[in-house]
Amino acid sequence: MGRLVRKLTHWTLRTCVPHRWVVRRGRTRLLHLGICLNSRISRFSPFLRIAGDEFVAEELGEALATHCPEIGSWQLYDVKEARTINADLVIVMWPDYPTIARRGTRTVLWLQNGGWAHRIPEFLKQFDPVFCASPHLCQHFPDLRYLPVTCTSRRLYHPVPEHPRFADEVAFIGNYSTAGRSGDHATHYMVPATAHRFAIWGSGWDHAEPSALRRFARGRLPVRLGPVVHSSCQIMLSYHSLPQRQDDMPSGRTFDALACGTFVLSDYMPSLEPLKPYVVFTTGGGDLREKLRYYLTHPEERKAKTQGARAWVLQGHTNAHRARELAKAIGLFWEA
Repeated sequence: MGRLVRKLTHWTLRTCVPHRWVVRRGRTRLLHLGICLNSRISRFSPFLRIAGDEFVAEELGEALATHCPEIGSWQLYDVKEARTINADLVIVMWPDYPTIARRGTRTVLWLQNGGWAHRIPEFLKQFDPVFCASPHLCQHFPDLRYLPVTCTSRRLYHPVPEHPRFADEVAFIGNYSTAGRSGDHATHYMVPATAHRFAIWGSGWDHAEPSALRRFARGRLPVRLGPVVHSSCQIMLSYHSLPQRQDDMPSGRTFDALACGTFVLSDYMPSLEPLKPYVVFTTGGGDLREKLRYYLTHPEERKAKTQGARAWVLQGHTNAHRARELAKAIGLFWEA
């Protein structure tokens, strides 16, 4: 019965209320949406640690503002602007963003990073609701709402012409951290690639452990070159950090590679099972060594594996798809 009433209400609003306006508490008004990043917005710089959160936030905001009549305006806020937020609805993209003190603001969290499981009870009290990209954590905490990761940007990540400067046999994109990618873990999933023409893109790898990886470090990656790296290498190696693996919280970079039509060799997590038709999984070590040798000498099999991968991403794994799921979950009407 409640579902029927909601549908009837939405139909009435669409039919009787002018476009992009809703009747709320007896008066006509629009909602202002804020999307918050816990970093300084750096999209105007050609260099980032790795292209990521700001692209997701921007496409999420655009999709919600375009398809939700209740939303009349939206804005990105970085960490230095937390005190100036004057929004009716706020979507926080990083869990330790400064607390928003404005009364009457509904604050939503989309948790897409591993390592925060111990603070989820706190987040459930602070945000309404909490979306999480880990099916494992959603099973453990029933009040979480599952919202999986997606391709970082459908506009940015697409096939482009190969460039000889980036024509490596194996490439990896991601940042180094001692807590997430070091020691035996990195030895198992990264060192086998050093037997080939290998490039590691991201910050921190020039002082990585094991030290054998340091000479393959290429430094930070300019945003515009992300698709070029994907389109130019023969194999994109996807290897998740320890917190991501522990929480079963995959990275969107695997989707970025597939959107570029790139062959991906990845470590396995249960949440990546739907990618099995398009991704080859490895257990690292000797298995990774053998699969690298095999697929580097079988380009026709690499091509066959990626057939249809980009279409699969665009059909269900873009920020617009996640915006629609989020909107419906928090009670916003979505116009197709």
